[in-house]
Amino acid sequence: MIYGLAARTNSAVLDVLEASDDAARARAIDALATRFRLHGIAVDRILGLPDGSVTTLTRAQVEAMLGG
Repeated sequence: MIYGLAARTNSAVLDVLEASDDAARARAIDALATRFRLHGIAVDRILGLPDGSVTTLTRAQVEAMLGG
């Protein structure tokens, strides 16, 4: 299940890379950062940990990772 969550980020990464302008890119980065945060919460719950225990990428880290 955890691998499945990770696999679901592919399309969101492509949305960032294929954005037609800066505004679209910013929206795609926001969506990807939100997806990472929510996946972190899902993993926390799968493992029985308090929400926020698993550290995920911040928006700034997502932007830097994708050549921001």
